[in-house]
Amino acid sequence: MEGDNEVGFWPEGQQQPTRQADLANALQYVVEPEYLKTMRIPLLRGRFISEGDDEHSARIAVIDTSLAQKYFAGQDPIGKHINVLDFNSDPTQPIWMQLVVVGVVGHVKQWGLAADAAQPLQAQVYRPFMQASEGPALGGAGPRSNAEPVTGVAPVAGNALGAALTGGNGETAGAAP
Repeated sequence: MEGDNEVGFWPEGQQQPTRQADLANALQYVVEPEYLKTMRIPLLRGRFISEGDDEHSARIAVIDTSLAQKYFAGQDPIGKHINVLDFNSDPTQPIWMQLVVVGVVGHVKQWGLAADAAQPLQAQVYRPFMQASEGPALGGAGPRSNAEPVTGVAPVAGNALGAALTGGNGETAGAAP
């Protein structure tokens, strides 16, 4: 694997590899429902992640066109399953999770406009943040502390940001007078 946001998987209809080294790999993104809209990634089939995709609902995945074309060629991937390694499982005794594919999105050129096609890892999987276990493999883990929250920082940061955007004069930077 090339990075900590990759996940090993095998698609429905194929036999589980006997060695983890033989698994297919995909770039995994653990995201919230607005991610698709924010990143302007086109939804091509099915649906994207919703608020209802939480720890109490069926485990889902949205895949990109690269994964769909390579592993579900000539098939409709909606409703099919992919099996991924659970984040918290012991590598010597892996636990697999079955995810149902609910949508297909356009491919994002993760490696850059010029270099993307030359990269062997193209497949992309999007999973709901609210269905993810805690762990460093998520890329969505946030800082934690037992300390009391610091007060007074937000107004200072807000004032500094406001001054930077307005040039300190209340007018938006770059706006015509």
